This record gives sequence, structure tokens and C-alpha cells, in this order.
Amino acid sequence: LPSFVSGLYVRLVGQIYFIVALTVLPLYLHNVLNVSILHVGYYMTIATVVIVVSSPLFGRLVDYWGSAKVNLLSLVLALLFSLLFLLLSAQNLNLSLFVVLLVLVGLVTGANFTATSLSPLQDIQVSRQNQALGLVFTFAMFGDVVGLMLFSSLNQQFIHYWLRVMKHTFTLLGLSSQQ
Repeated sequence: LPSFVSGLYVRLVGQIYFIVALTVLPLYLHNVLNVSILHVGYYMTIATVVIVVSSPLFGRLVDYWGSAKVNLLSLVLALLFSLLFLLLSAQNLNLSLFVVLLVLVGLVTGANFTATSLSPLQDIQVSRQNQALGLVFTFAMFGDVVGLMLFSSLNQQFIHYWLRVMKHTFTLLGLSSQQ
């Protein structure tokens, strides 16, 4: 049971990471790197292809190492991605490095989804495995909701900040209606 519970929490963290990456990265590509909307879709496909290719390989690793080690690997890869994304400023992040980041997103997601889907169910009685799998997906969807809420609140703070900056700028220029 402990590996099942820890698997639920790793899945939750993985889903938060995944949904934030799915919402932030396209915006970053378009708004910061000035990539067209059409090409943003092409670039985001890279992560999906990596997930498709890596998931069976991570499944094999789960067979050999167990889900706990692959979960740890997914968390280390997520940390590596996050550090790279934070350390690279907009001036240093070109499309080649962005492709590397998308590959890391795909690897993290493939490892996380594979290691947290079925192998933790081995600790659960056979008669309760479907219920436990439903709980895994409940935690996954909860992670999506939390990730979207985090992104929305960060985005909302960003919008409010820029609205204040614009208001002050208009006031300084004498263009404000509140004089």
C-alpha cells in the first residue's frame, strides 16, 4: 500500500508539471520567441512523439527496476527541465534549446505516466484494482486542475501587473481619464 499512495502523489506532481508545461510552453514559444501559431503546434508535437516513443521503454524499466525508481527518475528529469527553463533567459533560449526542453517534457511525462499507472496496483487486492485505478486517474485529473489553477493565478497576476504599468504610463503621459 505505501507504494500505491506514493505513486498517487508522484502522479499528482507529474500531472501538475505536465499541464503547466502544456499551457506555458506554447505561450512562451509564441509570445517570447515569436514563433507562429502553426509552428507552435509543430513544436509541441515533439513532446507528444517523445511520450509515445518513450512510454514503452519506461514500461520496460518499470519491469526491471520497479515503479519507485522510475518515479524517482521522472522527478529528477522534471527538476532538470525546470532548472534549465529557469536558468535560460529569453535571450539565451533559442529554438534548438527549446526542442531539448520539449524532449525533456516528453521524457518526464512518459516516465511518470508509465510508472504511476499500473505497477502501483500490484500492492492492491485484485478485487479492488479497478477502484484503485479509478483513484489513480482521479489524482491525475486533480493534478491537471491544480496545474491550471496555478497557471491561471500566475497569468492573472501577470495581467494585473501589466495593467497597472499601462495605467501608470498613461497617467505619466497625461493620457489618463483620471486627472
